[in-house]
Amino acid sequence: MSRLVVIRDRTPDLALADAYEVALSTNSKTGVSINVAIARTCRPTKACAEYCYGLVGRLTYDAALAAQARNAAFFAGADKAVLRHEARRVGRAVLKKQNFVRMFGVGDLQLGSVFFTAVLASEFPELSVWVSTRKLDLARQLPLLPNLHVMLSLDATTTRANVVATRVLVLKNKPQFFAAWARGAPSDRIPRWVSVVFEEHKISRRAAWDPERRACPATVRGGAEHEGACERCRFCFDVGRRAEGSPLVQVRRSKT
Repeated sequence: MSRLVVIRDRTPDLALADAYEVALSTNSKTGVSINVAIARTCRPTKACAEYCYGLVGRLTYDAALAAQARNAAFFAGADKAVLRHEARRVGRAVLKKQNFVRMFGVGDLQLGSVFFTAVLASEFPELSVWVSTRKLDLARQLPLLPNLHVMLSLDATTTRANVVATRVLVLKNKPQFFAAWARGAPSDRIPRWVSVVFEEHKISRRAAWDPERRACPATVRGGAEHEGACERCRFCFDVGRRAEGSPLVQVRRSKT
């Protein structure tokens, strides 16, 4: 039985009545994130269903799965007035801790979270909102805002049609939209227009091969410490940093 099937079986089936607000999560790399249930929201590629870090570790504990399921139920069922109220509450709460937030540490977009994300970014311009998604149909509905950064995820098992559609969307909406590649092997052929490469890794083990030049510094040996890596790097939620070139090169340059 695959890890994805196990997670789908263990994720509680909740309704809006079980989800009165959006739960915030924290982790040592990205800080504050909003997670939703993989089982309710994701359309994984064949490779993603194997390497996804949300299928192992603390993110699979019962309490974590319940929080992810509540958030998914909230975004699936709450009306726009409630979503707007929660976006305002969440924006104020996050800004007390940091000036960026990850959507989604695990999980993916829903219609409700598209609206929530748009409100969050538009009403809190001082907050950088970093969205990670494979759902091009919903990503197209996000507004173009200076503080909203949409990272479209790809890997070696993404269909050719989706790779082409991702490129079209990136070219149309850059620099706010950009592409990321999860690299599972040195043989991966990564398009030149992809901005950042996440070498396959775990918290305690980084990729054994030499890093791709666009690699996320927190995924390679000798790159960057895992704790606080995103706040120090900021490549994925800062247009200026992306314009400066490879995140790995930037981090290594800062050490010299």
